[in-house]
Amino acid sequence: MSANPKILYPIIDGQVTGGNIVCLHLIEAALNQGWDVLVNSPSEGRFCDILREKGVTVYHLDTTRSFNWLSAVKMAQLIKKEEVSLVHAHAPFAGSIISALAGKLAGVPVIIHAHLQDALSSNSLIRSYQNMMNYWTSRKCCNAMIAVSYQVKDALITEGFDSRKFYVVHNGTLVNNREIDSNIRNELNIPEDIPVVIHIGRLCKSKGQHLLLQAAANLQQLGQEAVYLIVGKDLEQNGAYLDYLKDMAQELGINNSVHFLGHRSDIPQLLALSDLLVLPSYTEGLPLVILEAMAAGLPVIATPVGGIPEVVIHQETGLLVPVGDVQALVNAMLKLLQNPDLRNEMGNKGSEMVRKDFSVEKMCDEVFDIYEKVGLFCNSYTN
Repeated sequence: MSANPKILYPIIDGQVTGGNIVCLHLIEAALNQGWDVLVNSPSEGRFCDILREKGVTVYHLDTTRSFNWLSAVKMAQLIKKEEVSLVHAHAPFAGSIISALAGKLAGVPVIIHAHLQDALSSNSLIRSYQNMMNYWTSRKCCNAMIAVSYQVKDALITEGFDSRKFYVVHNGTLVNNREIDSNIRNELNIPEDIPVVIHIGRLCKSKGQHLLLQAAANLQQLGQEAVYLIVGKDLEQNGAYLDYLKDMAQELGINNSVHFLGHRSDIPQLLALSDLLVLPSYTEGLPLVILEAMAAGLPVIATPVGGIPEVVIHQETGLLVPVGDVQALVNAMLKLLQNPDLRNEMGNKGSEMVRKDFSVEKMCDEVFDIYEKVGLFCNSYTN
């Protein structure tokens, strides 16, 4: 057995996503502890490149189908070959099932990290299988389950997961001083006196970009000036949803005020020039982008889904609006866009809250405490 713990992190895919960034923070902390790290991603992507740049070995076992039990056998073989001490899965349903089965076959502890409540199949037969596997693996094949919010924990317990295995560990983000980069304003030709509203996330209906565009059109009709930055890629529809959003902006007459920026690596700089984050999602776990925005001193307008109300405290660190309610979104945006003092007050409270309760260091400490509880160090140092 290796002198240092060796951890296998199965992830959802090779894209740069909020869940993968959370996993990256844990990987970096593990590497700093001198531990060995492996990652399994069913697909290639920029995130895999980031991992390899840090010296992490990336495997590509298929974990996209829960019926593919051969992948569980192959992962168990990999665990034994690499002398892995712990499996910490950050993949959704199929990946978590395969990881749990693999850990059980290989005889090592398994932790499932639930970033949100997975949507089960609409097919009743498949859904019954999924419920059965969730029930069985949570009791027989995993040692602990981490939920990113109390809402996610409660929802999963309702679905039949073992309530005795749960820990709640909120996501954490880096806390840096707000950095101003005026070059981006110049690059996008944004006047200094025009407020900037930003939305960050993958382009898809569940993130509510179309609602933001509708609200922006209403605000324009009311005479409220603003520039809107839409940051993220259309990973699910290969550009079709992006085209839909661009057509909508054109039809609404707001295309000159909206910038579709795609994937960006300068998120801290974009947040620094922004005045307000808007995230009108239909479903969420605990969005990392909200924590990043709050750390940068931005107030947040969001919907009360997932763990968002555990971070966005209504009327204190931001405003919460009902899901799909464009008029409520307009009213909330108008309130903050017309009141810089209120924006600053909410932004400062949010920044203090993140520094105290949602730092990367706090998240990693809590996760590593769970590693000890599931017997990682005992297993690792036993010859």
